[in-house]
Amino acid sequence: MLFNNKELQSNFDIGKDLPDEQANINCLAEEIIRITEKIYNIEGKIVCRHRDQNNREVFVDRVCIDEATWDRGKEEIKQILVRNDKSRFALNNRLKVFGVYEPSESLEYKKYLQVLYFFYIMNYFIFPKENIFKSLSLENVDYKKSYEEGALKGNHLSFIVLNLFDDEEAFYYFCNTNNEFNNISYQIEKLIENMAYKRFDLASNDKLESIIENIIYENQIEVKGYNVNPIIQLVEHCNQYNRLVYSVDLLNNLDNNFQELFYTEEFEILPPDIWKNMHISLEDLNEFLMSDDLFYFCKQTIGKIESKQRHNFLNSNAVKFLRNAIEYDKQWIDTFDENEGLYIEKIDDKYTIYPLKVAIFLRTYDELTNKRKVKILSGNKKSQLLKSLLTNNNDPFPQSLPMQIFSLVCHFQYDNITKEIPFGFYNYTTLLSERLFCTIMIKTTETYNFDMNIKYLNTLYDDLCDLVEVLK
Repeated sequence: MLFNNKELQSNFDIGKDLPDEQANINCLAEEIIRITEKIYNIEGKIVCRHRDQNNREVFVDRVCIDEATWDRGKEEIKQILVRNDKSRFALNNRLKVFGVYEPSESLEYKKYLQVLYFFYIMNYFIFPKENIFKSLSLENVDYKKSYEEGALKGNHLSFIVLNLFDDEEAFYYFCNTNNEFNNISYQIEKLIENMAYKRFDLASNDKLESIIENIIYENQIEVKGYNVNPIIQLVEHCNQYNRLVYSVDLLNNLDNNFQELFYTEEFEILPPDIWKNMHISLEDLNEFLMSDDLFYFCKQTIGKIESKQRHNFLNSNAVKFLRNAIEYDKQWIDTFDENEGLYIEKIDDKYTIYPLKVAIFLRTYDELTNKRKVKILSGNKKSQLLKSLLTNNNDPFPQSLPMQIFSLVCHFQYDNITKEIPFGFYNYTTLLSERLFCTIMIKTTETYNFDMNIKYLNTLYDDLCDLVEVLK
């Protein structure tokens, strides 16, 4: 159901069983006229059943609805829904850009009519002044428009996806294919990462990068026919878009924003060696935050710590962000019954954290946001302060792209301290695996067909395993 209001529920809602006698364009146009009249006559806010990615209400935007929308007749609506002339606007033509085509089978055609209905209502009543088709085309990728929690402009994509999940087949398809896709992707990522880590000569890594890129591009993705279910076709587009916006923007930053983000100097004041091999209970975190050694490392200075300095440190954005990250980790561990998050671990049913991770986290945040005021690139190389993206009221938690960039820098600093690797070299090897993985994810957008993507990834994994044997 698109709306909570029972008066606005329709057989053309995604997930409903559309009767055979209504499965035609004429009945769809008549239903749109009926719903239009209902919306016009209902007083008060009309709320949609699904919220956006940040749990905010989505509702009919009466203020922005064009006057012409209220008075359209049946024939005009039919022309908006379907036109054979590809040069003129019609929903069927726009949906083809998303890989959604009119099917010939009767059951799938019913679902196609439901997609047309959904896009008509969404386009003219819910987001009437926003160009959804332009926003979600693969030529206008921007990670802020993803459907993940925290996305600042992800209301279009998340709203579409959540409504598509009302179709049971589409929901299970999404879950199963994503699970398979993520499993093989993770194996590939770790394989590349291990190859890069074991080769400590920069010239060898340049050669390794070239070899892997050749394997990526030489393997062609077989393009088969589209899934016959138009709702699943749309799910595939949304999912591919969501993967692409992250990969394109991360690769853009790794290639064109490297010095800005990842430049680092050697520490003059190193943390105590004992921090490398110990963990503390989260109950003892406050005491650790009060320690002189932590302050000296984070501020890279030694001397008497004034009470005001201590107060400012404990109430800094860095410490607030750390606490928020810990709470988010707790939620993740509890929700998915895991033992380890990004920053904390669960040992003997108690949450613990490594002091060195705390120190690196706080030092890195202060360095990136306050001292260097770094920016990250998004969309058409537009830059935005990392600080504003990480501290967006800390609610919801920041998106994966700025968090991944922040975590990468933390990771570099941590490994430079704990591993006997020339300072700065580990940065290169880690970025190599990140860059190559992004390249693979971008390659998979050559087709919306998940089955073909998974087949490609499995073949790629086999070829990379062969490469490991050659390099031994």
